[in-house]
Amino acid sequence: MTWEKSSKLPQNDLITSVHGFCLQDGKLLLVDLRDRGWDFPGGHKEADETPEECFKREAREEGYVEGECELLGYIIVDHSDNPLWDALYNKKACNPPSTTDCRLLSFWR
Repeated sequence: MTWEKSSKLPQNDLITSVHGFCLQDGKLLLVDLRDRGWDFPGGHKEADETPEECFKREAREEGYVEGECELLGYIIVDHSDNPLWDALYNKKACNPPSTTDCRLLSFWR
């Protein structure tokens, strides 16, 4: 994984999930999720959503908050050096995701 500090989004088809920090009055929001435990709000992007729409939806669903977003950057997840990546998905008889995807981290205030 590689952190890319950026104010510009990568290609939309590479963005698979969006997570972020929600801050108000110097306090950071964490959400207690059944499958993940305590975490920052976020999740997988729907096909018809922009990354910002995804984060706003996830923040409302998980943290019951609304606000404005500011992009901090994104994490590049690259599976190209993993010889098992394609084999794992071919074994499951489904289309493998790209060997590279991006996960956005945004700032919410």
